[in-house]
Amino acid sequence: AFFGAGRGAAGGAVPSRREGRTATTDAVQASLTEVKELLDVAKIQMRVLNRVLQSRDAGLGEEKMNGLKSTLLDVSTMFNDYTGPLNFCDECLLILMTCRQDLPDKIDMLWRSIICEEVLPCRTDSRPVADFLTDLKRGSLTENEPVVLGGSAGPDVAAKFEEGGWAANLKNRVSSLGSDLYGRGANFAFPLDLVLGTLEGLRRLHGGATDGGECSRPWPVQSVLDAGVPYYEIMASYESIWTGVGDGEARVHWLASIADLLELWLEAAATSFSDTGRGDSPLAQLARETKDNSLLTRLDQYRSTVEESCAGTNRVGQTLERISQIVETIRFRF
Repeated sequence: AFFGAGRGAAGGAVPSRREGRTATTDAVQASLTEVKELLDVAKIQMRVLNRVLQSRDAGLGEEKMNGLKSTLLDVSTMFNDYTGPLNFCDECLLILMTCRQDLPDKIDMLWRSIICEEVLPCRTDSRPVADFLTDLKRGSLTENEPVVLGGSAGPDVAAKFEEGGWAANLKNRVSSLGSDLYGRGANFAFPLDLVLGTLEGLRRLHGGATDGGECSRPWPVQSVLDAGVPYYEIMASYESIWTGVGDGEARVHWLASIADLLELWLEAAATSFSDTGRGDSPLAQLARETKDNSLLTRLDQYRSTVEESCAGTNRVGQTLERISQIVETIRFRF
């Protein structure tokens, strides 16, 4: 029988109606969870199959290819025989999420590999850029991808970091994968501090090596907003990273990034008055954050820290003015 034989059939105690209903409900819920996991794995298998078919040479033998096409694979086989050996990082993360496997070191490696896949190989005229990328790829699946400092590009290193062509593709990939991972009961597969910290590091280095351009826009925060991460969680991540920043220019950059987020948040809140009943609306989120003035207090502290320790740093005056305007806007509206 699907739910197993009752104890009464063997002469044991007969469960009460409430106990029977609870047991049945638990069994149904467990079955529904199992079916959902099977469907999730099937979707991942379809993604893997599509990627293999689109690639010219995935290196799969005939037997494995036939299994991928015609058999519903279990999750261990999918991970060990396909996504892992093929270095399909996105699908590896989806499997870890589906199976609720919180493996921080592996997740860190997969995300660094994903980011590097969109940036490398490349060349740069900036030593800080080369050092950052070299450190980022260390221990990742892209460790052998070259980062060329100075000189002319060879045939395999045509892209220059300063041109910024990598930014749009990276933003889209983070948003797409993040929307598949975030908010599904396993947010560990989308480590916000790591993702935002790395994206903002790339953005800052690009801005320091060029005159700005498209990469000067707040695309890192927009990428995680598009993934469905709420404003207050992004704010918490930015503030967490801020506490570990000691370098003057980096500190100014992070305060400017906080300003980017708050400006987007205020703009979204201004257009969401019709959603006042929704607890997750931008307006409701901001109202909660400003209820006891703790956000304004923290912003004043950040502003004072930058004024005291970062005088003369590029963009410091502009950034402080932006924070002042944001503080005044919040005080006026809330």
